[in-house]
Amino acid sequence: GKTGAGHNSVAEAQRSGEEIFLNLRIALETAPNLPHAEPGLSHPIQLRVGDLKPGDIGQTDVLETRDAGVYLAEVFGGYSNYGLLPIAVPIESVWREGDLIKVRVRFGYAVTGEGVFPPELRVYAARKKSPKASLFRRILSWP
Repeated sequence: GKTGAGHNSVAEAQRSGEEIFLNLRIALETAPNLPHAEPGLSHPIQLRVGDLKPGDIGQTDVLETRDAGVYLAEVFGGYSNYGLLPIAVPIESVWREGDLIKVRVRFGYAVTGEGVFPPELRVYAARKKSPKASLFRRILSWP
C-alpha cells in the first residue's frame, strides 16, 4: 500500500470522500443586454479578455450539459423560463494557454467555471472601485 499523508491528485481526493470541486464550462457575456452592476462596483465596461484581472466581476453564462452542472447553474441563477441568464461572478484567475486566454471564475466554495477565449475578444466586466485615500494620506503621502 501507499504511505504518506498527502494526496497526489484531485481524483484521488475525490475518491477518498474529501471536497469535490466541480468545474463548469462557461462563456463570458458579450451581448449588450447587460444587467445592472452590483452595488459597490464601477459600471460594467468593455474589456479585452487579455486585460481581465483577478477580482474583476465577469458576466458569465454557464454552458453545461452534465446534470450536476445544469442543476448548479439553476441554483446560481443562470437559467430561467426564458433561457440562459448571465451571472455576475468574480474572476479568480486569468492565464495564457498558447494563443488563447483561459479564465477561471468562482461560483462558490467548491464550484468554479472555466472558459478559453481569444485575447482580443471584448467582454463586459466590472472592476471594483479603488477606495480613495484619506485627505491626510493624500497630503502627507502616508501609506
